[in-house]
Amino acid sequence: MDRNRLTGDSLVGFLPQLKNLKWLQAIGNLLSGSLPDDISSLMKLDEIDLSVNSLTGTIPNNWDETHIISSFNLSYNNITGKLPESLGRAPFLRNFHVSGNSLTGSIPSSYFNLSKLEELYLDDNSFVGGFHKVEALSTRI
Repeated sequence: MDRNRLTGDSLVGFLPQLKNLKWLQAIGNLLSGSLPDDISSLMKLDEIDLSVNSLTGTIPNNWDETHIISSFNLSYNNITGKLPESLGRAPFLRNFHVSGNSLTGSIPSSYFNLSKLEELYLDDNSFVGGFHKVEALSTRI
């Protein structure tokens, strides 16, 4: 569904109903609205890439260790708030991209324990604080 002219905030309506969804990619559209809180109920969801849209709101904070999500990309939207601590506990997360949003706060410590993490893109946000644990993380990236 990349680079079409998909519009609206229809993710809230249909996405939670797709219980067997493994991969969602809709890059470069005109999607708006927020990511539904119950997206984390999609237990088979492995990859999500909704980059370069007009999504707003926060990233849901109800992920847990049972999720198989390996790639998460919400870059270049209008996402606000803090990084969810719970997503930092996703055991299979390899790629995490949230560049070009309006995220704030510090990077939760759970992100420094993601043993499978290969790509971490956090640029063009408003994060604060130090990177005192990045040295341990950088040996894996």
